Amino acid sequence: MDRRGSYPEAHSPQWFSAAAETEEIRDGISSRLRDVSRPAPNLLTATVEYVAGGSCWTQTFTTTRLDDDKLPAALGSAGLHLDRYLTEDRSWFRAVPADAPES
Repeated sequence: MDRRGSYPEAHSPQWFSAAAETEEIRDGISSRLRDVSRPAPNLLTATVEYVAGGSCWTQTFTTTRLDDDKLPAALGSAGLHLDRYLTEDRSWFRAVPADAPES
């Protein structure tokens, strides 16, 4: 995170429940969700793979199911607070240090 903030992606509870191996092509970029597992209640681990123009990038991640009402407390425990949502569906947001001035 830099001084301007962190930009996490939040998955909806519906996505979390339904996540499965998928593949799609959008705007010439292939993305594939693979190796989906649920190692514990409310945890999901997967690898996303992107292919564009002959290049491939993968990212393995573990995500926690976190309903909107629990997000402020989770951010607070990390010394952050929710600054604002960046998308209408609230899937991307900006988190800033708890001691940062309000924007």
